Amino acid sequence: TIWSLAFLALALCAMGTCPSRTRMVFEAVRQSGQAPQFAAEGLRGDPALARGALRRDGGALQVAAGNLSKDRDVVLEAVRENGKALQFSSRQFRSDRGIVLEAVQQDGWALQFAADSLRGDCEVVLVAVRQQSFAAMYAAEKLLSDRDTMRKVVRQDGRALQFACGGLRGDPEVVLEAVRQHGCALMFAARTLRSSREVVLEAVRQNGEALRFAAKVLQNDPEVVLEAVRQDGSALKYAAKELQSEEALEPARAQANAIAVKGARAPAYVIASIRANQSRRIEVEVFTLWGDQVSGLSLPASATLGDLARSLADRHQKAGVVHLVLQGQHSSVSPFDAARSLDAFVA
Repeated sequence: TIWSLAFLALALCAMGTCPSRTRMVFEAVRQSGQAPQFAAEGLRGDPALARGALRRDGGALQVAAGNLSKDRDVVLEAVRENGKALQFSSRQFRSDRGIVLEAVQQDGWALQFAADSLRGDCEVVLVAVRQQSFAAMYAAEKLLSDRDTMRKVVRQDGRALQFACGGLRGDPEVVLEAVRQHGCALMFAARTLRSSREVVLEAVRQNGEALRFAAKVLQNDPEVVLEAVRQDGSALKYAAKELQSEEALEPARAQANAIAVKGARAPAYVIASIRANQSRRIEVEVFTLWGDQVSGLSLPASATLGDLARSLADRHQKAGVVHLVLQGQHSSVSPFDAARSLDAFVA
């Protein structure tokens, strides 16, 4: 291979049979960053050679000769190519905030090689977690026990919740931030919060698979299951057995249902009147909560509440579901009323 030929050339140079040793070593470095370890001592200390090697493989810092591993520019070159090369740098560079930030930005795992002071630096930890969520395990305990910091950390990756300390896995605000970013972070929440309807609804809206980590009482809650199946049809298998045969929870039906579950963040519309016109179509007078009328709502005689919700959701480009409120009523229409005919509400 090209790689082995490069090292053969270096071996020939070492025996004095190469007419241009420097040129041959540089050619080898272009093929592999590890090549300098086989070069003569004089060449291994060449700054240009070192930088060429580090651009190919930051791990070559391990074999850099002499003072090169103590050269800040050389170390920066190394960690920009391979963050974990930080482990081969001197103690002073593991305490160098600029170098450590470059390292964790390239590879979050590099946080483990940073000085203790920087593993307790919020910005450094956030950069590391953004690149690799599990890097949070190397953060200082004082950060993992700090509520505000953990909220920032789980916003980067909710799965970092597993490393929270000081009872923060039972903190509703921290856990809500986590499951909104990654629904399955629910598995790391305290048992009390896996029984929280608010927390579980947020989790399954982000990832239906999170239903598997919900308390059994919520796996038997039709609205929670509906939200999970809307997001991921395969989540139905985590619902209580008696719900798995419910027609309204069949994946195709659930995902077509545009009526929002109570508490969901979705546009709300007030149905002021429903009447049939001479063409046997249903005319619906609808207003937003701000009093703006929605024009042009004429539906077939066979239309349902679900059809009305879908029509309104389609008009609102950012909404997959909407709340429907019948004028004079204090609660919104349930998504399980989607099949009810609009004709039944005609005045």
